[in-house]
Amino acid sequence: MKKLLTLPTALLLVVILFISGCGKNDCTECCDEKWAGPWGNPATQLDPVQFPYQQYTGGVVQTDVYYYFYLPGTPQRVQFFKGETIDNVCTDEHLNIDLNVIATGVASDRPIKVFGEIYWSVFSDETVLYNSVLNANQSVSGSISNVGLKQAFPEGAATVDVYINVEFESLGTLTADITYFQQHIYYFRAIYEYKKF
Repeated sequence: MKKLLTLPTALLLVVILFISGCGKNDCTECCDEKWAGPWGNPATQLDPVQFPYQQYTGGVVQTDVYYYFYLPGTPQRVQFFKGETIDNVCTDEHLNIDLNVIATGVASDRPIKVFGEIYWSVFSDETVLYNSVLNANQSVSGSISNVGLKQAFPEGAATVDVYINVEFESLGTLTADITYFQQHIYYFRAIYEYKKF
């Protein structure tokens, strides 16, 4: 009677299976310790709204720029946003993102819509944090939770784009709109925790 498996053969098979699994999505050893960040900088909890501003015309966004664009329609609305791309996200766990916008000490006299968006591959999710007149020093928060990334990235690391948006009726000029934005919005914050692939 032949032996089907010898001890050295069994050990070699285990090593080959372990090595071949690394780089695949189900390999928990391929994912690093947890990383956390608000806009990629774990040391800074809040990110002040400040210049520079750039008109958004499509494409990749830079982390250190606030973008704006005008929405079609009447009355015309302007949207300011800040975004970040999170690369090399391990897909073993669902991603949770907490969003927060803090108003200045000046109450707004028109409704301001505050919302967050995330995009991963062909998928997206959005949550409206607030859509009314902002009170002085008001903090509005929300989250996008349990984002499953394996469906979009079955074989490797995920890439996720996170945006916080502020939208209101335009005052008629870009200068007036930027001034209004700065007078009423103090900070944007996005906090997330994930394992690096």
